[in-house]
Amino acid sequence: MGNDKSNSVWEASVPSGMRRPVADAPDCIRRRWLRAKYDEQQFVDGNVHPSPLPHQQCAGWLLKQGNYLPTWRRRYFSIMYDRLYYFLDNTCSTAALRGYFELANLTVHTDPDEDPLCVRLSNSHGGARLLTVKASSQQEAEKWVWALYHCVYSATQLGRRDLATSFARRRPSFKMGSLTQTAAARRGSAP
Repeated sequence: MGNDKSNSVWEASVPSGMRRPVADAPDCIRRRWLRAKYDEQQFVDGNVHPSPLPHQQCAGWLLKQGNYLPTWRRRYFSIMYDRLYYFLDNTCSTAALRGYFELANLTVHTDPDEDPLCVRLSNSHGGARLLTVKASSQQEAEKWVWALYHCVYSATQLGRRDLATSFARRRPSFKMGSLTQTAAARRGSAP
């Protein structure tokens, strides 16, 4: 069975918000992709994918390295469609918001030799480091790399299609439950 024929079976229904790993993708992306493709058979024809995809609403505690002083601060991070927000606490309220990153045109990096728990985001064009975070475990780091890898891809695709009026571009309410309900209401479906 050739690659094209094999991929027509195993990758028949890859969601539009996901990207097949490229050659320079982190190892954990390729491992997880192969597990999802062959072991879990997530992309075979006939599979129904939830909307939004699980990686599009990833959230949890990470250590964030400061931009000016290399100190580590514990922050609550949340991916909401095409942005990565970080907060002081897990209420995700406007008062706790400390900042966000637009995920379009960024690159996700890991360095297993230096620190396997660190994940870095940098600008795709200039290569300047924008963000360094550290997870509490290897499994947690891989979860974030997987989520960021696919969200960067889908955010970049949104930017290319210039969907400035889509709900993914609007400022969310910062309450995780209400964001999900609001997005579902705009799509005309239940959460």
